[in-house]
Amino acid sequence: MNLNIPIVFTFLKKNKTIFGIIIILIFLGIGYRTFLLSRMNTISPKLGSIVESVYGLGTIHSEKTYSLKIGITSSIRNIYVKEGQFVTKGQNLLELDSIPIFKAPFSGTIISIPFEPGETVFPQVPLLKMEDLSEIFLKVSFEQQGALRVRKGQSARILFEAIRGSSFEGTVRTIFPDEGQFMVYIDVIGLPSQILPGMTADVAIITGEKEKVLLVPINAIHMGQVIRIREGKKLKVSVKLGAVNGEWAEIIEGDINLNDLILIPNK
Repeated sequence: MNLNIPIVFTFLKKNKTIFGIIIILIFLGIGYRTFLLSRMNTISPKLGSIVESVYGLGTIHSEKTYSLKIGITSSIRNIYVKEGQFVTKGQNLLELDSIPIFKAPFSGTIISIPFEPGETVFPQVPLLKMEDLSEIFLKVSFEQQGALRVRKGQSARILFEAIRGSSFEGTVRTIFPDEGQFMVYIDVIGLPSQILPGMTADVAIITGEKEKVLLVPINAIHMGQVIRIREGKKLKVSVKLGAVNGEWAEIIEGDINLNDLILIPNK
């Protein structure tokens, strides 16, 4: 009787099990790779123009504002205007005890009167505020990285969320530092009368424009690399970017040509 037969049988059985597991893992790997590829789109690079911009959230401000304050404690004798009222230059605004009547320094709209006649008011407390709503501009705050690319005279595109389908053109008036931030004032052309101080808008300041450059979609770039397909072979290629906007990026270094395909992961 051969006692080695059960041992050989057991050995073969174990090997078949291991071999089966290996085959399953291979198929799983192929399936997973196929799944990943199915989650990819491809696109060819293109030659085109690109406009580079910096983006920010701007707030509308009045060119002329007036805040009435006094240097001594007094009482309000008369108030001649109301909140929301339009007044002309020189019109009576407010009268205090023993102080001449205050008059409007320019034509504008009364936006705040927090007191009533007969009340006592104290030094440096605003008694009345007015603004000229006909002359307004856009104020945008940038951090250093964005501010370094902004220059006086650059064009800007302005979008108000509440005014869908319309955009407005503007020009950078000035840029200056303000407590760690960098403020940009933008003159805007043709704003409708319903745009008021305090309203916000999305701002894109155009900082550069290039023609006939090699472009790939920005969402195809990850950690400075793109996945290129050339002659059916995939390869990760390191690239150096130039101008970038919200959709495309200029390739200034990297082995990418117009006949390649670029992989883009689906979201």
